[in-house]
Amino acid sequence: VQVLADRLRVCDDGVGIAPDELPTIHQRGVRGRNCGGDGSGLGLALVQHLCNRFGWRLEVDSVLDGGTRMEWIFHPGPASGRRVGVP
Repeated sequence: VQVLADRLRVCDDGVGIAPDELPTIHQRGVRGRNCGGDGSGLGLALVQHLCNRFGWRLEVDSVLDGGTRMEWIFHPGPASGRRVGVP
């Protein structure tokens, strides 16, 4: 976890997110098939709601079996607020 002047960055070296799941990770109630543990799929839905409300962006880069990097960028950005992709 890194807290920078204009963003919060969270990186892991876990199982990653399958490319076909990336477009839906911010939807309420959606959990990836590789998710472990308990959860209800609300976390990223709430993050996306805050991003839309305040003009922030959520950027997600993930590699299956290689980890995920998420950044919440707090400076004003486009209202759509989301870029999802694999580097």
